[in-house]
Amino acid sequence: MNVRKAGLWTGGILLFLILAAFVAVRLLVDPQHLREMARDKVRKHLSRELTLADVKLEFSPLPSIHAVDVAITGKDEPAIKAAALIADLELLPLLLGQAKYRTVYVKDATIERGGSTWRIEEGTVESGPDLHDVKIAASLWRNRKPVALVAQFDDLSNMGKAGQATNGRIELAWNQAKLVAAGRMPLDGTLAGHAIQVDLTAESIRDLCDFFGLERRPSAAFHAKFDARDKDGHVEISNLDLTLGRSHVRGEATYTPGDKPVVDARLAFGRIDWTQVYLDAGGKPPPPKGEESFRDTPLAWWALTGLQGYKGKVDATFETLILRNGIQLTNLKTHSTFDGDRWDITSFDTQLLGGTGKGAIRLVGSKKSARFDFDGTGMLMERWIKERGGKAPVTGGPMTVKLRLSSSGESFHDLVGSMSGPFNVRMGRAQLNSAHAGELEAKLTTTFSGREADHVEFECASFGLPFRNGRAEGSHLVGTRTAVSTLLTDGVVDMRQDQVDLRGRMKGKRGVGLAAIMGDVKIIGPVKKPKMHLDETKVPKAIAKGALAVATLGLSAVGAAAADAEEGRRNDPCEAVFR
Repeated sequence: MNVRKAGLWTGGILLFLILAAFVAVRLLVDPQHLREMARDKVRKHLSRELTLADVKLEFSPLPSIHAVDVAITGKDEPAIKAAALIADLELLPLLLGQAKYRTVYVKDATIERGGSTWRIEEGTVESGPDLHDVKIAASLWRNRKPVALVAQFDDLSNMGKAGQATNGRIELAWNQAKLVAAGRMPLDGTLAGHAIQVDLTAESIRDLCDFFGLERRPSAAFHAKFDARDKDGHVEISNLDLTLGRSHVRGEATYTPGDKPVVDARLAFGRIDWTQVYLDAGGKPPPPKGEESFRDTPLAWWALTGLQGYKGKVDATFETLILRNGIQLTNLKTHSTFDGDRWDITSFDTQLLGGTGKGAIRLVGSKKSARFDFDGTGMLMERWIKERGGKAPVTGGPMTVKLRLSSSGESFHDLVGSMSGPFNVRMGRAQLNSAHAGELEAKLTTTFSGREADHVEFECASFGLPFRNGRAEGSHLVGTRTAVSTLLTDGVVDMRQDQVDLRGRMKGKRGVGLAAIMGDVKIIGPVKKPKMHLDETKVPKAIAKGALAVATLGLSAVGAAAADAEEGRRNDPCEAVFR
């Protein structure tokens, strides 16, 4: 009797299950019910809305839902669209009137976000019970480049719920580049509670730029890795390690989200060659240097305008920074703040050219403007010439430099051509090993003594250039004092035209030379390489002086030489420049 009752009970259960399955299948086959069921699933797990053009249930080879023209949308969320979606269902839940998927296939889908579009050629989502142990694999296209995606998540059942997270790993690979992010990842679309490690490797910076749709030339390898985690609403980035070619930087940063996100970074650079970094990053090689002193290649003002909506500070150090003009800065320390496209290097100090320098720089991207304050001591003219690739045979020349300049323009050439403010340089003892300069000075100052010279011994030189819109014009702009002469010049230094035109009278410090008669000289030519000549415009004056010297048996020349020497002692040209 008990056995019979047990058999009847078992048979009743089976009959009930069969009837339930029949009813469930009939309900599931109904397109409207399928739509509602799918919408409920999306609302529950993704907190978004689902629309479908058509949906149906098929049983071969396994039960599955087939949908076409699928769209998932949400407020302030990227739109997801798919031409076709297939979801394989678990059989037992289906018999009980429930739809639980095992695998989802997606074909020809797009995700639009931030003005860019991701296209999913095909993708697969495999899931354990209740969205646990989820595996994703997809073939994507971005900026017309193929991208492979592989991801794994421990638990996505709380997708869209505030404060929920899961452990996971995401890998993206394109060309010869690969991005891996692993750790604890938020499920609510925020950064709250995350703690991940990121590793990005690219055999060429071009591979990285392809991902973002930037056209760059093939160049050096790139590697970046860092740890990121949420701490009290801030994103802390630690163990930052970046390498581009031979350039390397380590550091850490803090990012605070908000209406105007705040960045606080501390960076330590090794040896950085600015020109090489530019080339390694895919920049175009500059045209061959001509006679111009400064290039008209556009500057990267876009890097500053791209900071609109952000603010923060950056402390950076450099073991060595080689500027584009070749000048080397060592042990450079900088402190910067930025607010939108205004970047203020509030202080920097460094060793350069055998001396030291400090100052401040302000850049405004939208105005393409710059202000440069600099004070330097002990810097050598000799090293200034050599490090910039010059060939002038100068030795020594310690300089004290004070600049207060402001300018604006598209390129560095434009900045220099529009600068306004004082440009003051004092130079100490130096030697110019030039036969031309030495012979000219000897002819003008010691001709009657028969002295020959193949160099000029400078005791000092001063430059007091009051620039206004790229031009310094007036009297007493440049003064020099050598072992045998003095020279104080008037004229113009024009950075807009890249030309120098300075004129003055070279005066002997002792004895009688041609300078007493025809000591007027001019320094003219490009700023990069001006030359000194006798001033032909003063020839009539020199002829008159020569005739007077002959008529007075040289007494007038002796008197002029004595007056010149006394004037040189009383009015030092190296000091007159700044009076």
